[in-house]
Amino acid sequence: MYRLLIVDDEPFMREYTIRFYPWDEMGFEIAGEASNGQEALDILKKQPVDVILTDVLMPVMDGTELARRVAAMENPPRILFFSAYADFDYAKQAIESGVTGYILKLDDSKSFIQTLARVRESLDQERGGDMLPPETSKTVRQAVGYIRRHFRESITLADVAAHVAVHPTHLSRLLAAQLGKSYLDILTECRMEEAKRLLRTTQDKVYEVGDAVGYHKSTYFIDLFRRHTGMTPQQYRDHGAEEET
Repeated sequence: MYRLLIVDDEPFMREYTIRFYPWDEMGFEIAGEASNGQEALDILKKQPVDVILTDVLMPVMDGTELARRVAAMENPPRILFFSAYADFDYAKQAIESGVTGYILKLDDSKSFIQTLARVRESLDQERGGDMLPPETSKTVRQAVGYIRRHFRESITLADVAAHVAVHPTHLSRLLAAQLGKSYLDILTECRMEEAKRLLRTTQDKVYEVGDAVGYHKSTYFIDLFRRHTGMTPQQYRDHGAEEET
């Protein structure tokens, strides 16, 4: 799943947004909430996110300034303005600030969900969808996208197959034939890449990193990470990340 941060100065609006929308079904998990742009930046220093859903008018730091600051970051998250005002100037500022979308709080839930679906599809492509061979079938692309969104969870080949409406054995053969990989290969690659990112960008303990990517036994995570990268998670954090750059 992709991690989303909600930024709004109204506590009720934050709670409503968190509770009202089917985030799991949309492929997102709520990574946190902030009451203004500065709080959001403080959160980003500790835990990177994929998408920021932010109000525009807020005290301390408004959404426009937050968007400008985020745009200057390396690998910035997507920004979505979530405003009660259908104002052309705000929309213009959003475009100039590199914002991905502008959603009105008065829009119906269908419009909101459709916008987030487009963002998710864009993230899927950015995270490797375009790297799949051109001849890859729609079924395999959907399966890989599902794995990339849900790799943090305890998903199985049967779960992925059910999502793309094929038999698990058939899906396994498609993955092997078109990508030369098994379901477990793809799942492990997704988890290892995220683990490396967390080791580079956070100070989370090794067992916390393992847990965050779906491995709840730290010894297994450490052994698998060593087999995948040739070093332990701590060695990667201390030396390996620098060698990759």
